[in-house]
Amino acid sequence: IQKKKKGATKEVKDSLTEKLETSLENAVEQYEEFESYEQLSLRQVLQEERRHYCTVLESIKPFLIAEISLLDEVYHLEEVLKVSSQLISNVGVLPQTGQDVASSLQLDLPER
Repeated sequence: IQKKKKGATKEVKDSLTEKLETSLENAVEQYEEFESYEQLSLRQVLQEERRHYCTVLESIKPFLIAEISLLDEVYHLEEVLKVSSQLISNVGVLPQTGQDVASSLQLDLPER
Protein backbone atom coordinates (compact mmCIF):
# COMPACT_ATOMS: atom_id res chain seq x y z
CA ILE A 1 0.00 0.00 0.00
CA GLN A 2 2.82 2.36 0.82
CA LYS A 3 4.44 1.72 -2.57
CA LYS A 4 1.15 2.54 -4.29
CA LYS A 5 0.78 5.59 -2.08
CA LYS A 6 4.30 6.77 -2.98
CA GLY A 7 3.63 6.08 -6.67
CA ALA A 8 0.32 7.96 -6.49
CA THR A 9 2.01 10.84 -4.66
CA LYS A 10 4.70 10.99 -7.37
CA GLU A 11 2.01 11.04 -10.10
CA VAL A 12 0.15 13.81 -8.25
CA LYS A 13 3.41 15.78 -7.88
CA ASP A 14 4.20 15.30 -11.58
CA SER A 15 0.67 16.33 -12.52
CA LEU A 16 0.85 19.40 -10.27
CA THR A 17 4.30 20.30 -11.60
CA GLU A 18 3.03 20.03 -15.16
CA LYS A 19 -0.02 22.18 -14.34
CA LEU A 20 2.21 24.74 -12.61
CA GLU A 21 4.55 24.91 -15.62
CA THR A 22 1.59 25.26 -17.98
CA SER A 23 0.12 28.01 -15.80
CA LEU A 24 3.45 29.83 -15.71
CA GLU A 25 3.78 29.60 -19.50
CA ASN A 26 0.24 30.96 -19.89
CA ALA A 27 1.00 33.77 -17.44
CA VAL A 28 4.17 34.71 -19.36
CA GLU A 29 2.28 34.67 -22.69
CA GLN A 30 -0.50 36.83 -21.24
CA TYR A 31 2.05 39.24 -19.79
CA GLU A 32 3.80 39.53 -23.16
CA GLU A 33 0.45 40.13 -24.90
CA PHE A 34 -0.37 42.76 -22.28
CA GLU A 35 2.98 44.49 -22.85
CA SER A 36 2.41 44.51 -26.62
CA TYR A 37 -1.08 45.92 -26.19
CA GLU A 38 0.21 48.50 -23.71
CA GLN A 39 2.91 49.64 -26.16
CA LEU A 40 0.42 49.83 -29.00
CA SER A 41 -2.00 51.85 -26.86
CA LEU A 42 0.73 54.20 -25.72
CA ARG A 43 1.85 54.74 -29.32
CA GLN A 44 -1.73 55.54 -30.34
CA VAL A 45 -2.12 58.01 -27.46
CA LEU A 46 1.16 59.74 -28.35
CA GLN A 47 0.15 59.97 -32.02
CA GLU A 48 -3.22 61.47 -31.08
CA GLU A 49 -1.53 63.99 -28.80
CA ARG A 50 0.88 64.92 -31.59
CA ARG A 51 -2.06 65.38 -33.98
CA HIS A 52 -3.66 67.79 -31.49
CA TYR A 53 -0.47 69.87 -31.16
CA CYS A 54 0.03 69.93 -34.94
CA THR A 55 -3.57 71.06 -35.46
CA VAL A 56 -3.17 73.87 -32.93
CA LEU A 57 0.09 75.01 -34.49
CA GLU A 58 -1.34 74.86 -38.00
CA SER A 59 -4.27 77.02 -36.94
CA ILE A 60 -2.12 79.72 -35.28
CA LYS A 61 0.70 79.69 -37.85
CA PRO A 62 -0.89 82.34 -40.14
CA PHE A 63 -1.43 84.60 -37.13
CA LEU A 64 2.18 84.17 -36.01
CA ILE A 65 3.49 84.91 -39.51
CA ALA A 66 1.40 88.09 -39.65
CA GLU A 67 2.62 89.17 -36.21
CA ILE A 68 6.24 88.56 -37.13
CA SER A 69 5.87 90.62 -40.31
CA LEU A 70 4.32 93.42 -38.23
CA LEU A 71 7.25 93.28 -35.83
CA ASP A 72 9.62 93.50 -38.77
CA GLU A 73 7.77 96.59 -40.03
CA VAL A 74 7.88 98.12 -36.55
CA TYR A 75 11.64 97.56 -36.45
CA HIS A 76 12.03 99.41 -39.75
CA LEU A 77 9.83 102.22 -38.50
CA GLU A 78 11.93 102.47 -35.33
CA GLU A 79 15.07 102.79 -37.44
CA VAL A 80 13.47 105.54 -39.54
CA LEU A 81 12.30 107.34 -36.40
CA LYS A 82 15.78 107.08 -34.84
CA VAL A 83 17.50 108.52 -37.90
CA SER A 84 14.84 111.21 -38.27
CA SER A 85 15.22 112.19 -34.61
CA GLN A 86 18.95 112.55 -35.05
CA LEU A 87 18.46 114.69 -38.16
CA ILE A 88 15.95 117.06 -36.56
CA SER A 89 17.68 117.32 -33.19
CA ASN A 90 19.37 120.58 -34.18
CA VAL A 91 17.55 122.47 -36.87
CA GLY A 92 20.31 125.01 -37.43
CA VAL A 93 23.03 122.48 -38.21
CA LEU A 94 23.25 121.04 -41.68
CA PRO A 95 23.96 117.29 -41.68
CA GLN A 96 27.37 116.21 -42.98
CA THR A 97 25.89 114.84 -46.19
CA GLY A 98 24.21 118.17 -46.84
CA GLN A 99 27.47 119.98 -46.27
CA ASP A 100 29.23 117.58 -48.66
CA VAL A 101 26.65 118.25 -51.37
CA ALA A 102 26.85 122.01 -50.87
CA SER A 103 30.64 122.04 -51.05
CA SER A 104 30.73 119.80 -54.12
CA LEU A 105 28.50 122.15 -56.09
CA GLN A 106 30.35 124.92 -57.74
CA LEU A 107 28.26 127.70 -58.97
CA ASP A 108 29.44 129.42 -62.05
CA LEU A 109 28.66 133.06 -61.51
CA PRO A 110 28.56 135.22 -64.57
CA GLU A 111 31.41 137.71 -64.68
CA ARG A 112 30.55 141.34 -64.54
